[in-house]
Amino acid sequence: MFRNGSVINDMMLSFDRTSVPHHTEIANVLINASLIVIGFDIEGSSISVDGIVLGKSRERQRRGRLTELKRSTSAALTSSDVP
Repeated sequence: MFRNGSVINDMMLSFDRTSVPHHTEIANVLINASLIVIGFDIEGSSISVDGIVLGKSRERQRRGRLTELKRSTSAALTSSDVP
């Protein structure tokens, strides 16, 4: 939702392959990039590609990444030989 101070970017993208990626691939790249932007928040749920809103809220993204990190850490600990 647009509020005072919001920034809207409309982009034309070009791709380095002969076919256009699926809109979910494009959205995933933009959403993942939004997590590392410093200086202002990009609300993932506001990301849309070709009019289709595909993003998740930043909080859900963070929780998902933390869950992913916990799983991979847990897997690494259980698979390593601890004396």
